[in-house]
Amino acid sequence: MPGRTVRALLVAVVCASVASCSNRNTSGESATLRRITIESGYDGYPAVAGDGQAIVFSSDRTGAFELYVTRTDQSRDVRAITSDRGQNVEADWSPDGAWIAYHSRARGGVWIVGASGGAPRKVRDTGSQPAWSPRGDRLAFTDAAPGEVADATVVWTIRTDGTDARPLTAIGSPPRSPPQLAWSHPTKSARGFFESAPSR
Repeated sequence: MPGRTVRALLVAVVCASVASCSNRNTSGESATLRRITIESGYDGYPAVAGDGQAIVFSSDRTGAFELYVTRTDQSRDVRAITSDRGQNVEADWSPDGAWIAYHSRARGGVWIVGASGGAPRKVRDTGSQPAWSPRGDRLAFTDAAPGEVADATVVWTIRTDGTDARPLTAIGSPPRSPPQLAWSHPTKSARGFFESAPSR
């Protein structure tokens, strides 16, 4: 696609963070950044598998955001996981690495697909930012799609089969939407799993 800006994914071999990553780890060793995607278009929304060997990301290289999986080594092995033009973003790995949850901007809601591809399955008609529980039996998600007002966001959990949806927060409480959902230790209450941006 001539003239398109190339936005590549970089892997920090020594350290990684959702928001940012220092070029040194806690031992003071320098991190090494390595480019792992080379296609034209935008590559973003990366999520690293639990074993650190693979990354799922979204790319618009075909004209719509689809999910792709690549390895963190130098193999350049990239596999398309979805191909439904669903504008699929915000992917998250299941703890066992067998499944990927994500949000479809085009079709709405929270979906699950096998880590090797296959037919996606809808978990919830509405929602975004899915995050797997440590046991892999539930997903946390927000019920507001990206771009909606923060005060309208409610955090829920749901079984991966789409049953037993439970709200954990109410509209306006906390006053701002969580920047990213993350579960606490599996032995702790699920009510403490998310972080909220500080009020200003």
